[in-house]
Amino acid sequence: MRGTAAQAEIDKAFATYNVTGKTRTQIVNHILKTYKLSTRYQEFDFEAKLKNNKRVAFEIER
Repeated sequence: MRGTAAQAEIDKAFATYNVTGKTRTQIVNHILKTYKLSTRYQEFDFEAKLKNNKRVAFEIER
């Protein structure tokens, strides 16, 4: 998926999930569960711009 379709899918996954105050582990678990992905990943990158223009970003490498 790319472009508008990908963004729509991401927006849907976070429509009712607030990342503010969540740990990296909680965010990763939410994404893995939402998309039914394996927990056996080697690298995980996350970046989000919140409505208040703050940014949440992290990278996990195993």
